Amino acid sequence: MAIAAAREILGARELWAEIEALDSKVAEETQLDAIMQIWSLLRHLTRWLLSRPGGTLEIAANVDRYQAGVAALYEAVPDTLTPTGKADFSTSQEKWEGLGLPTELSVRMARIPELRAMLDMLEVAQQSGQPVDQVAGVFYELGEALDLEWLRSQIEALPVEGHWHAQARGSLLDELNHQHRALALQVLALAGGSKGTSPVQAWLQRDDATLKYTRNMLAEILTQNADYPIASVAVRRLAQLAAVPVNA
Repeated sequence: MAIAAAREILGARELWAEIEALDSKVAEETQLDAIMQIWSLLRHLTRWLLSRPGGTLEIAANVDRYQAGVAALYEAVPDTLTPTGKADFSTSQEKWEGLGLPTELSVRMARIPELRAMLDMLEVAQQSGQPVDQVAGVFYELGEALDLEWLRSQIEALPVEGHWHAQARGSLLDELNHQHRALALQVLALAGGSKGTSPVQAWLQRDDATLKYTRNMLAEILTQNADYPIASVAVRRLAQLAAVPVNA
């Protein structure tokens, strides 16, 4: 049921149909690559729905809760991305167009990797009462500033040798997503007091020892490949940072 809900929330059927309609127009490898990227996002959304505390697996309830917000986030990308993110988005779009996809479909495919955190963004938007485009902007800027996407990719690349490794990796990803949400809520709480600068920059520029220590530690981790112990320490440190009260 969770994968069915994820499929409807994402509008995957329409994407699949557009890709299948390119038979004999683009290379088969291009179609397979596009389909695999969609499946990767679907697996992520399915896991998210399964692990959401207090959530439901009812398809209609999840579609009602998230589908409209996902559509809004789709339209907000790439405008809500950081300058670096916009450059990556443009490169991805150009790649798909170069492989023969129509411009509109190339844009949609370029959005796929940028929307892995979309359900987290929607939860934060509901909790904070802030517009989804503002929440998305905070998510992207915060993720870049703290190298959270790098850490996420390192965790996803951890080797899995059996059931317990799979459980450990999944737990680390769930916890990282949780801390990204918690930190985004902190940033948004400061949004009203960030004069002339972005909420994320206002949050980063605070004179806070825990924040400085965490950023230094993450910068050190960035110089090496993260294994299970290093990733666990990093995620735990983010949890400690998220637990520190911030005055708006």
